[in-house]
Amino acid sequence: MDFLKSIPALLRQHYEKALLGLALAALVLSGLLLTSQKQKQEEGLKEYMVDALSRRKPFPYTNVDWGPYFASAQRATNSISVDFTRPRLHNVFGPVKWQRRPDDRLIKIEVGNEIGAEAMKVTRIVPLYLNITLDKASGANGFFISVVSEGATNAFLRKKFQSYVTPGGKDRLNTFVLKDVKGAGDEAELALELADTGEKIALSTNRPFRRVDGYKTDLSYPPENRSFSEKRVNDTLTLAGEDYIVVAISQDEVVLSARSNNKRTTLRYNAAP
Repeated sequence: MDFLKSIPALLRQHYEKALLGLALAALVLSGLLLTSQKQKQEEGLKEYMVDALSRRKPFPYTNVDWGPYFASAQRATNSISVDFTRPRLHNVFGPVKWQRRPDDRLIKIEVGNEIGAEAMKVTRIVPLYLNITLDKASGANGFFISVVSEGATNAFLRKKFQSYVTPGGKDRLNTFVLKDVKGAGDEAELALELADTGEKIALSTNRPFRRVDGYKTDLSYPPENRSFSEKRVNDTLTLAGEDYIVVAISQDEVVLSARSNNKRTTLRYNAAP
C-alpha cells in the first residue's frame, strides 16, 4: 500500500524517463502497424496485378481516321501573309476614306493610289528633236544653216533659227562649229562639231541631222476628269490639292515629284502597238 502511495512521487522525480518510455512504446507500436499495413498493400497489389489484369479483356483496336489531323497540320504550314506596308489595307490602322470628285461622285480610298500622282495616266510621249539642216550655199564658202531645238527650256528658242556660217564659224545659238567643207555650192558636205557633246556630224542639203534631245508628254487624271497636254521637264501639275513637278521624261515613263516632301512617283507608258 505504501508502494502505491509512493508512485506519484517517483513520477514527479523521473517524469523525463516516463515520457521517453511512452515515446518508445508508441514508436514500437507504429512500427508494428506499418509492417501490418505493408503486408496488406502487397497482398492487394499482387491480387490486382495477377488476378484482375489477367481477367481483363484486351482493348479492341479500330482504324483511326487521321485525315482531319493531317488537314490541320497542312493549314498550319500555310500561314496567312499580312502586308502592313500599306496601312490602308487594314482598317484598324488606316480607316477607309472617301473623297468627293468635282462631279459630286465619291471615290473610295482603299489602297491610296486612287488619287494623287499614282492615279495619273500617261496617254502619250513625244520625242523632242534637235534638227540641223543645210538650206543653201552662198558665195564661195558660206552656207545658210537652220537649227530647231524642240527640247529647249525657253519657248522662244524652240523656233527655227537660220544662220550664215563660214568655216570656223558658229551659228546664232552656239549649237555647232563649222569645221570643214568638202565640195562646193549646194553639193558641198559640211563637217560640224556639236557644242554640247563635241560630236562630229556630217551635213548636206539632202542629209539633215536629227537627234532626240528630250520628250514631252500628255497626261490624264481620271479622278477629276482632267488632262494635261505637252508637259515637259520642270512643268508643275496640281492634283488633289498637291503640287507635283515633272522631273524626268523618257520614251516609256514619266517621273513626278511632290513639292511638299519630294516623294517621287514613276508612271509607266504603255504605247499602243
